[in-house]
Amino acid sequence: MLSEKKKRAVDLLFEHTEGEVAKKLKVSLETLAQWIEEMEFREALNFQMKGYQRTTSRMLALLYLECCRELRAIIHDKEDKNRHRVAVDLLKAGGVLKEGELSEVGYDPIEALIESLSEEDGKPEKKEWQKAEEEGTESEQ
Repeated sequence: MLSEKKKRAVDLLFEHTEGEVAKKLKVSLETLAQWIEEMEFREALNFQMKGYQRTTSRMLALLYLECCRELRAIIHDKEDKNRHRVAVDLLKAGGVLKEGELSEVGYDPIEALIESLSEEDGKPEKKEWQKAEEEGTESEQ
């Protein structure tokens, strides 16, 4: 059974450096190092670590859900001009779309997808080169 001081050391080691823990407990760094080498102390550290890992996993899962809800709201917001980019970025992050797959044949599937999504809203987005090309044609006439 760990002493109260060693139990406190286990807790403190997840918040402070070994030097800070030794100071707080008024023990030498060498003493703390010896404790860490003891099987019972290491088991207590490992047990504590697993608890923190489980807690962290739960917290990340909740944050992930929160992010998904927020991204879903952005995607469904017809007024948000960035919603198509967000949707495509999500598809890329999920591995569904990959940048440059067909770029060697002059076709970018991601840009085409954004363009088609924009057209579905009745607001086709023109690329800079398309705008420049149109302006050049108009000035020639």
